[in-house]
Amino acid sequence: MSIEKIYDDFCTDISAIEQLSDINVENKAHLERLLYANVITLMETYLMDTFKYAISSDDNLKKIFIEKYLKFKSEKINVNNIYKTLNSIEENYILGTSGKGMLFHNRRNIIVYLIVIDLQTPAELTYIYSAISKRHDIVHRNGKNIRDEKTNLTSPSLNELISEMKGFIEKLHNKLITLDIPDST
Repeated sequence: MSIEKIYDDFCTDISAIEQLSDINVENKAHLERLLYANVITLMETYLMDTFKYAISSDDNLKKIFIEKYLKFKSEKINVNNIYKTLNSIEENYILGTSGKGMLFHNRRNIIVYLIVIDLQTPAELTYIYSAISKRHDIVHRNGKNIRDEKTNLTSPSLNELISEMKGFIEKLHNKLITLDIPDST
């Protein structure tokens, strides 16, 4: 596993979405909603995979995460429980083996990610936050918002999301490769 492999997987999958968006089908709007949601899922996957990889491979990044994650600010631990607590953090927040893990459709978790890798907030993030809300409506309300209004997605809006997402992930990738995180075998 490597940062390059995770990025290559993202690029392959985003390319597949672009190809699928070119297919002519009778109910194109339905397909576009599914593809729109999938673009956000690709972002979440990229963030989760690179987060797990970077934090578990680099003790300094793990330290930054533990120090900056607000959920841990109020936690008090006994010194004799320090290793138990570190194992719990690793299992529950970094590796997500307990099923909890970090969810990267949560804005605060994206900000934590950016802080850990020391990346200024990219311009695309405002657009992506809006897209995450639309994805929520697509996945949980079949494309309707809380006012029961249908989310209007078109081919240009899907293409814009793809473009913004590619730019966002490319910035993250470029930052991650400067961190010199070792490849796992």
